[in-house]
Amino acid sequence: MDPINTQDERAENFIQRWAISTASELATSQSFIIELCELLDVPRPQATADRDYMFERALKEAHADGQESDRYVDCYKRGHSC
Repeated sequence: MDPINTQDERAENFIQRWAISTASELATSQSFIIELCELLDVPRPQATADRDYMFERALKEAHADGQESDRYVDCYKRGHSC
């Protein structure tokens, strides 16, 4: 990271770089989230035993018929939602 760049310049570079990305979500989601965390100066997800903040967190989805299916969240942080 170039310390000469202002936060606004870093944000604009981030936006421009990701605006032209043509790769799939699967191929880019973790890189995008890591770079976004760095831009915002917040911790990035890590694989830890508590599984509180991580990529590809397995969850159960309950269906109306009582069945459940396995689902994965691209980036999970306990206590936060979109």
